[in-house]
Amino acid sequence: MPTTEPTATQLEDFRNADQSTPITMVNLLKFREIANYEDADTTGAQPVSGREAYQRYASVALSKIRQNGGSIEYLAPSEQCFVGDQQDDWDQVVIVRYPSRAAYLSGFDSPEYQAAIVHRVAGLEKRMLLQCRVNQIP
Repeated sequence: MPTTEPTATQLEDFRNADQSTPITMVNLLKFREIANYEDADTTGAQPVSGREAYQRYASVALSKIRQNGGSIEYLAPSEQCFVGDQQDDWDQVVIVRYPSRAAYLSGFDSPEYQAAIVHRVAGLEKRMLLQCRVNQIP
């Protein structure tokens, strides 16, 4: 079943891991054609695209990324599923580097970020988020 949010176990494992090591988060995003807000008060009167709803979330997320020492390393549309199941079709790839898991969680746990998640959920059909260790390439 496609999802946009971590499970309680995934979040707990992330919180229990080494908090000081630099990490990279690889985001694979699939946007809804029309955002799906459960609460009409969140959207205003006009329907918006999934991409527009996600952008509302992304503006808050980018602020938190920068405040906590992170940076966007890569952001581009996905053009073609070259290898893999066609159900693994994604619209956008975003790679974000953080100085540590603690830095990521500082933004994630903030009230502003938590309030913006409603836009991410409304805008995305599915998301895959891969947490990777930052390694130096020889």
